[in-house]
Amino acid sequence: MKQNVTDKKQRVLDTALMMILENGIQSASMGKISKASGVAVGTIYHHFSSKEELVSELYKYHKMDMVNRFQNLRVGKTLKETFYIFMKAFINYGLENPDEFEFIERFYRSPIIDDKVMQEIETAMLKDNPLVEGYFSNPELFKDISLQSILLFINGALVHTVRAYLSGEIDMTEKDWHHFIDMLWDGVSK
Repeated sequence: MKQNVTDKKQRVLDTALMMILENGIQSASMGKISKASGVAVGTIYHHFSSKEELVSELYKYHKMDMVNRFQNLRVGKTLKETFYIFMKAFINYGLENPDEFEFIERFYRSPIIDDKVMQEIETAMLKDNPLVEGYFSNPELFKDISLQSILLFINGALVHTVRAYLSGEIDMTEKDWHHFIDMLWDGVSK
């Protein structure tokens, strides 16, 4: 569930998202965001001390929405079923929220995002996540590689494939997505 924000702050966040995606971060000045959103520059600076803070907040806003959706997923009867539920949820998030997904992926590990924001998100991602707690770190279930390597492998494949699908580079049916998740499962499980 998205954070509770004021209407004006929401307009600024929505406008900044679209401007950054369309023209890049350099062209999204506070003045241009103000004009496009209809929110006075002073009001924007009331919410954000700088463009960097605005981008960090925008990243946190959308990434935490994504994380919260995963934390509310049910756990399957088996680990493999749980894996499928989470992978399909990630794919669906990207397909249903292409702008937010693209923004999150463009700024993943970007130096413009405040370190405290990144740490807060990482903590939230690992907290109460049934795929992480006791599963990925279990050497009896998954290949003997670090949790970080497993997560990077899965995330990289998911992000690249969703982006390729959204750009029209590839076509995927529901059956193709199922087979894709099978490949991910085979890549990390014993």
